[in-house]
Amino acid sequence: MSESSSIGIAGAGLIGRMTALELLQHGYQVTLFDRDVPDGTGSCGAVGAGMLAPACELETAPPSISDLGALALDRWPSILEQLPDPVFFQREGTVVVAHPHDTADLNRFVGQLRPHADDRLVWHDRAALRELEPGLSDSFTGGWYVRDEGQVDNQQLMAALSNHLHAHTTWRAGCEVRTCEDRTISWEAAGETGQETFDWVIDCRGLGARGDLPLRGVRGEVIRLEAPDVTLKRPVRMMHPRYPLYIVPRTAPLFLIGASSIESDDMSPISVRSMMELLSAAYALHPAFGEARVISTAVQCRPAFTDNHPRVSIDGHCIQANGLYRHGFLLAPAVSDLIHRLIRGADTTEYRPLLRC
Repeated sequence: MSESSSIGIAGAGLIGRMTALELLQHGYQVTLFDRDVPDGTGSCGAVGAGMLAPACELETAPPSISDLGALALDRWPSILEQLPDPVFFQREGTVVVAHPHDTADLNRFVGQLRPHADDRLVWHDRAALRELEPGLSDSFTGGWYVRDEGQVDNQQLMAALSNHLHAHTTWRAGCEVRTCEDRTISWEAAGETGQETFDWVIDCRGLGARGDLPLRGVRGEVIRLEAPDVTLKRPVRMMHPRYPLYIVPRTAPLFLIGASSIESDDMSPISVRSMMELLSAAYALHPAFGEARVISTAVQCRPAFTDNHPRVSIDGHCIQANGLYRHGFLLAPAVSDLIHRLIRGADTTEYRPLLRC
């Protein structure tokens, strides 16, 4: 396959954009189709925390997904170098803590990680935890430090990808893709319909492909805060009776607080209960969060199959990538590289856990 071949990508969310970037780098002619506006605010990538935590994801993912996430984490610096705009990226590990009444949940969480990531887990008592992360509350008697994990600012990434791709691809925004078939994308926009043919078609529509795939939505909720009196060096996960919570420091003084996953495809605004729980978690980590300012709240649903396992499949000259669940940012570099290898007919052995042929 010539690297000047034409590629049609249905869906310009995180995976669609990352795939377009990968293919552009190798000289392909790329056309993106997406029903969203160009800034991608309707994409779940605009709401995610951008956490790159292969060990912590062992709570819900098999070791094969964690291993692919670790490989993908190594690729982020070279990916970000291709973009014209700066994107915040950090690789300082993760801290995992719990209040005394949630110790059982913390022990269960660590127990799920130990069989495959024991060498990345380091227990810190109260004094060591304070030295590692001085911004945490004294109420924690200790916590776990998980090495070799990181984060990328999702909003900066989505914007930088948008700016770069608009300059180097054909981008059809506000365009609803009806079907993706071998070499062909059928679409509808502003009351008009059309069909375009490419050498390869990549279907990255997420929940937009629910009519063709057995997908469900998994709700994620986030709050963005401005807290100039709080200093955290790295993402913090805190055990919670309903769901794991995370507090992620961005470029100071910004922080993101979110819940990893809620089994619902409800797209209504964040509930009072969820907001109170998220803000209470932040306050428990550091009292100065009590004086923080709420910048925004956001809700989005991530696509997932019944087994929560991401899938990439190929049928003729049509490749589908979907069901990334809560692993979108973690696996995006791996998925985009796998798609490129499928187009080239290159070896895909290391990505076998993702392939569904």
